[in-house]
Amino acid sequence: MHRLWLNITSDPKYAGAHHYHIVALALEELQRELSTEQREKLLAKLMDEMHRPVTEQPPESQLKISENCAPKITSFRPILSAGQR
Repeated sequence: MHRLWLNITSDPKYAGAHHYHIVALALEELQRELSTEQREKLLAKLMDEMHRPVTEQPPESQLKISENCAPKITSFRPILSAGQR
């Protein structure tokens, strides 16, 4: 998400955008697309994401966040559903 934010805010017109603006827009778009012919395709992608193996460490790209933009990630604990606990 941070990379997406960096990509968008690299344009001076959007320099004031916060991460929550990006998330809000994405959720609104998802909600809109779920009421179109794209619904089944989106839900299939969700199912794929739900069944993706959980890793012990996040991808290296998630660890390299600019120090002046966000705190350094020092540990990673996957969020487990009730059935996985």
